[in-house]
Amino acid sequence: MTHPLNELKRRLEDESLPLSKRFCLAKNVIHSHHFPTTPKERIIGEWLGELTSINKISNYNLKEILKWINNVDDFTVELKYKLIGVVSQYLHNNILKHEDIQDIAAFIENSKISAQLSIQIEDFLSISMTLLHNLSNEANSVQLVNKLLDNITKQYRDCKKKIDFLNKLIEEDNLETVFLFLNTDSRASVINLCSSILFPINKRPFYARYLNNMIRKDELDSLQVEKNDNMNSVIKVINAFLNPKRDQQFLSDFIKVFVCCFKSDSQLIFALYIIAVNFIDLSQDYIKTVTKLTPIAFEGNSTKIKRNIFLNMLDILLENEADISVHLRDTLNEKSKETKKTFILFLQDLLTGTVKVEGKLDKTSFHIIKSALKLDPSLVEPIMKEILPSIMISRKSTSTLEIYIEMLNILLHTLFKLSKGINLIHILIPALKSSLESADLNKVDVKNIFPDTCLELYGMLTSELMFRQNKELLVLLQNDLDECLTSLQEEHDNVSLVTLAELLANVISSFLSHNKMADHSVPLPISEDFWPAYQNFENTLKKFGEILLNLDDRPTLIQAFLNLCLRFLQMKILNLKYSNIKLQCNENLHTEEVTDLSSVLPCLNAKQWREITSKISDENGVLILNNLILAKIIVMDLSMTSQTDEITQTIYNTKDHLIKHLINAKAMISSYYAGTLFSKADKKQLKLIAKNLLKMHESDPDLLQNACVASNSELLSALLTEVLKNITKNLDNVGPLTKYVGKGEFEIEQFVKDIDLMQYFDTIAVNSENDDDIIKYLDVMRVLKIYYLNESSQLKAIFVLLLLKKCSSVKKIKRSIDFILQSIFEVSPKRPDVLKLLSVPFLFNFENGILKLLKMTARSTNHTLIIREILESATRKVRNDPSFIRAIVDLLLDNYKKIELGSMDHFCSDVFQIICIIVPLIAKEKKSISPALYKSNLADIYESLNAALLESFKSIDFGSILPSSANSMNADESIITDNSMSILNAMGTYALVLSKCCESNDEAGIKSLWSGLEFFIHNAIHFIENSETKALHVDTSIHLINVVLRHFKKLESHDLFKNKDEVLLKIWKTVEKRLFIIFDQNQKKKSISCLENIGVTIKFLSQLASMEIFVNNFVADLNSLSILKAPSVLLKTEETISAQVTKHNVLKCLCQNILSSYVPEAKCSNFKKFVFRVITSLRSWIQQHYCSGEGIKNGDHGSCVVKIEDPICTLIKIDLEILAELILEAKKISLDYKFMDAVFELQQLIHYLLGRNTVHARCETTWQSFFILFEGSVAILNSLILAREELLEDRWPCLMQCYKTLVLCLCERSVYHNEDVEIAIEYKLAEIAHSIEKLTQSISKKKNHVSRIAAYAVADFCFWLEKSPPPKAIRQHIENSIVLLIQASDSNHAMAFLRRCLAGSIGQTTLTNMYTMYKRYHKYVGNA
Repeated sequence: MTHPLNELKRRLEDESLPLSKRFCLAKNVIHSHHFPTTPKERIIGEWLGELTSINKISNYNLKEILKWINNVDDFTVELKYKLIGVVSQYLHNNILKHEDIQDIAAFIENSKISAQLSIQIEDFLSISMTLLHNLSNEANSVQLVNKLLDNITKQYRDCKKKIDFLNKLIEEDNLETVFLFLNTDSRASVINLCSSILFPINKRPFYARYLNNMIRKDELDSLQVEKNDNMNSVIKVINAFLNPKRDQQFLSDFIKVFVCCFKSDSQLIFALYIIAVNFIDLSQDYIKTVTKLTPIAFEGNSTKIKRNIFLNMLDILLENEADISVHLRDTLNEKSKETKKTFILFLQDLLTGTVKVEGKLDKTSFHIIKSALKLDPSLVEPIMKEILPSIMISRKSTSTLEIYIEMLNILLHTLFKLSKGINLIHILIPALKSSLESADLNKVDVKNIFPDTCLELYGMLTSELMFRQNKELLVLLQNDLDECLTSLQEEHDNVSLVTLAELLANVISSFLSHNKMADHSVPLPISEDFWPAYQNFENTLKKFGEILLNLDDRPTLIQAFLNLCLRFLQMKILNLKYSNIKLQCNENLHTEEVTDLSSVLPCLNAKQWREITSKISDENGVLILNNLILAKIIVMDLSMTSQTDEITQTIYNTKDHLIKHLINAKAMISSYYAGTLFSKADKKQLKLIAKNLLKMHESDPDLLQNACVASNSELLSALLTEVLKNITKNLDNVGPLTKYVGKGEFEIEQFVKDIDLMQYFDTIAVNSENDDDIIKYLDVMRVLKIYYLNESSQLKAIFVLLLLKKCSSVKKIKRSIDFILQSIFEVSPKRPDVLKLLSVPFLFNFENGILKLLKMTARSTNHTLIIREILESATRKVRNDPSFIRAIVDLLLDNYKKIELGSMDHFCSDVFQIICIIVPLIAKEKKSISPALYKSNLADIYESLNAALLESFKSIDFGSILPSSANSMNADESIITDNSMSILNAMGTYALVLSKCCESNDEAGIKSLWSGLEFFIHNAIHFIENSETKALHVDTSIHLINVVLRHFKKLESHDLFKNKDEVLLKIWKTVEKRLFIIFDQNQKKKSISCLENIGVTIKFLSQLASMEIFVNNFVADLNSLSILKAPSVLLKTEETISAQVTKHNVLKCLCQNILSSYVPEAKCSNFKKFVFRVITSLRSWIQQHYCSGEGIKNGDHGSCVVKIEDPICTLIKIDLEILAELILEAKKISLDYKFMDAVFELQQLIHYLLGRNTVHARCETTWQSFFILFEGSVAILNSLILAREELLEDRWPCLMQCYKTLVLCLCERSVYHNEDVEIAIEYKLAEIAHSIEKLTQSISKKKNHVSRIAAYAVADFCFWLEKSPPPKAIRQHIENSIVLLIQASDSNHAMAFLRRCLAGSIGQTTLTNMYTMYKRYHKYVGNA
């Protein structure tokens, strides 16, 4: 008989058997105990090795093989080696799939083969690097990558032959593979690996010694022969870096890792940088290594590559905050006597040699300067004159210019922060001058040298200087400009001087435009020193202007001069307005010519100004000149105490000139001075401005929204007049209306009285050819803020719009008219009184079609807005003239009598709809009005309308409309008609009539309304349930439901309420659906206006429902809403999060209103049981999902960090709010100690979520979540103190413990996150600290209960304040709390005992200070 082992081998090698069967055999044998372990595993291992070598193992087979190691207690060492080899060979032969990676990663992390992996280093690294390489392209593999990297580190630490492990790691491309994750979320794991294997801190002396030898001694051979593993490993690592075959990315990554690992040792970093720079062959002569290094040869543009590497080296130093002030003689602890070489000078030399300053500039050079400035400004400052001028004058592409602006802005910020910005321009001018002289000036643009953005920033930064520095800067810039102008006088054709003069003029303009020396807060001595220097600047302007007169066409230089004059004059205006020291102005301000500025800028005379302005040809120059002329008007206005006729005429002529040329200077409207032009203009000028603006509006639709236009009511009125005139020109048969509308004083009321309105409206017509023009002017009216104009202007607009709407059939025109009318009536502070325009008989003549014009044709929630406003206006006039409302009601009743009652059709009639609108308005006014006479007038009117409506509702056979099944609340929705707005108006009126009948106990009236009750209830339920229903409709429907429920006793005999519970349950479900719609997180437009009325409905339902319905349905629904899903399910998508938050908000709303209703004790008891289940379920849910110790491992503390997402905290906060509300209802709901204990247990878990450290885990939340949980916890403690004092008799220690823990959480959180906190967070921290102080006040009032334990809270607070001081805003409130607790404690005895206990401990000083302040101040003043 064949030996079983031989038979096993034969069968495994039998090719006739399917491979799957042979694997099944191998698996069974492995798990069998009937074969000798070592021989069977050797046979199977050899067989697997043979299969792998011929690549016959599939990924499924491999997965099954890897499972063996988990299902067997242990394998022999030999089989483990074989399995490792199999996996390694498989990876070499096959393309990996994602599932393979997971399985193989789990295999090499298995502790059962850890010892074998540390021996088979090559296979282990091969497997790990292959997996990492495949994971480098996957976005969601951070956790797996971290595990693999950490496993490599662990294997190295467990490995006995560490030098072999290191040798294998730096071979081939292993390091490159590890470095792939350096700039990903796995960076920490990469650094941890490198700091453990490549650059451990214990090898720092060896690196220092080796690098020192390379730099100075060239005695590497002696170090290499040493039999020292540490030195050998250092040599291996450095040689791996100095491999000429390395690329740019590897070199940058290696340096980054080295610096990260030795970031605290800047001297060692300096040494590596010396080696790296000499190896890369960066241009520098500062330090050369004694050891001759073979420079690396890069493929492609080597200069650009080297520049990029140097940029990365600077960024690495910046990122790790390395100290670059170290000296070479201190480097590596050598005490040689050679000349000091500093790191900063070394980098400075590199900067000079690396930055490209000539030819086509590249972005890298700008990035290098940016990084150098951030690293240390002294790197750039000494060489600024050498590198900046050439860069500044070079031509730049659009993308390069953006980076250049960023670099220049950082330079400006840095130098001004170091108080060195004043001299910046002065230092650069000589170098810029020489660079300009040697440059091709045809390619030089001042905007490229100093872009507008940088000029603006320069001005802003100069405005932050100390006041006394302003004169210094002004004089310095003036001297530079004077010197440049003097040279320009001698060399008129020197283009470089022209460019320099333009640049200096722009810089000074920026300085003057942001200058704050005119502020009244400037000290008088400084003002007295500054303003003479300012006036002296006029001499420079004089020289500048005279030079311009002698120069040829220089438009940009003329612009710079004019802009400088404008900024200079702007400062003069500010001086005249605000300064304590006023400048003297020319007494003779009258000028014949508009462009003569000699009266305000006497640096040039009238003739010279004429010549200067004649040279202006471009749009920008004209704009600046116009602003100068406007500034001249302001100066003339400010400097003259009493204006003469000549001055007034000069100002008028100047404005007239600018207004006439306004259409050619559109940009002027957006300037600061445009408001001056438009203010105090006469009618003629306003008309001209309006015409020009309308012409410019066609090309610039946003023009009329400019502040200087939109805030000028006179100009808006002129614009409206012009638009209305143009609209009426496009209408036929308007008569003299066009002429009258064009007049500003035209009173539309008088015009209307003089014509037959009916005939006038009928004869108006419009030609379809004019539709485009009309639409254009309507678009202008949509932009104009007509609602801010006076009533007369608004009535003119309304009249013309109604005329246009009457005769036009174009939908776009009608929609635009509706939009304008709606804005007038909705936004106007005081609604226009249309009754002044149109008489009551004309308005409420239901045959002339005027009412249709007042309805909105566009889709709107309230298309009868204008009619409602007219009726409301008439109702309010009852105090002054009751004839209006009386006339309207009489007309309505007369027309109402003509309608055939008895069908639903009359709901849609205009008469009925208007009655439905006016009845609620009269009812509202009747309640608010006080004089009995007016009240009786309204009461009579109301009664007559009420009687008509009652008769109307009585005559309609609603039963014929409802289907046979309608007496059930599950009736089909076919009863809902299409005329929803008509039904809603009728519903609102029906509710008022029904309410009046019920309140007056009018049984006959109630019976008259009996037939319509079911119809309107069904409609109301439909409108409430429908998500498309607008808020206005929901309010009306809810109001009807509330009226019915309020008077339920009088209506319960109706057939609809035969099954009372079914009706109430249907309403409950309907309200619940509406709440889901209201609180839906995905709703873009939320309307919560109806929540108050819905709350009333819920209260009525809670009171009226039977005990069975309340428990089995209402509370059951609440239970289902309170269920929390597992976080993994809840946070799966945005939709699931939104749905859960919506459910909890609905739950909160229902619970709050049930609690505030008057329900019997039995219902209260059931509700209390529900809340108890909620808090116990919440407690179990938190413990199950967040207290299991699963989270991100924190290596420093050995605990897990559990992250709590914002939605989870929001849900918990809602449950806490419900609990707080229940606790407050002490009169209705009694609690027991079991409930109280559950509350305190939940509080402890909330403290854990707030970040309180435990043995195994700590939670992390965002600021938002921290605040909402904290507020919820404080609310519960406040509720307990306020409403449950009797239950706290035995639970005060529990409450005080919760209180103290809250303060501790606040202190820890504020200290831990004290850096880089937004201002809004600081305010919120102060707010919740204030809530703690208010809670302390409540506690301290219960002195009888807390006197013995308050002292312990004082001790804890003092300890925390001293150990980890929180921010000032929080500390102040906690100190106030300490004072309150001192007062509440057992007086002198407790404090004396406490001071003895804290003697020599943390907190003693704080307690001593607080107690001293208490005795000196708080105790007697009463602030405690």
